[in-house]
Amino acid sequence: MQNQFNNNQAQVNGLGVPPAMVNTQNQTSQDSFSPSDTFAQDTTPTTSNSYSSNLSDGTISNPNLTDLNLIKQEALNKLQPLINDLDLDPDEKFKTLMMMIQASDNKNLISDAYQQIDQIKEPKQKAQALLDIVNEINYFNHIESQTD
Repeated sequence: MQNQFNNNQAQVNGLGVPPAMVNTQNQTSQDSFSPSDTFAQDTTPTTSNSYSSNLSDGTISNPNLTDLNLIKQEALNKLQPLINDLDLDPDEKFKTLMMMIQASDNKNLISDAYQQIDQIKEPKQKAQALLDIVNEINYFNHIESQTD
């Protein structure tokens, strides 16, 4: 089977590589490729304190990880009382509750998600949901046993 490349991709050692990842200045006639050639610039994440946030008015300029986590937590807190207002089928509502549980490590939502399983009609989806609940409870039990 022959490799097919996008017109915007260069061929490096038989691989289609986006042009931004190819440093053609350091390549030999054999198209040799070295990660150090491609990633010569410093890619160390910065932890600058030049970010500003004002979550009370909903504005953030240049958000850092802490700002994004604050937004996520606020969004989850605002979503929790509204979850029953969402127009979702039972399987989607269960998945949304599971996302909220996993995103916030909020084990208090486990019972809501478990109750939602009764509304799921499709046997395979119901079985998967039950497995997901068991796995999530196992996760919380494991975390609690680590802190004891």
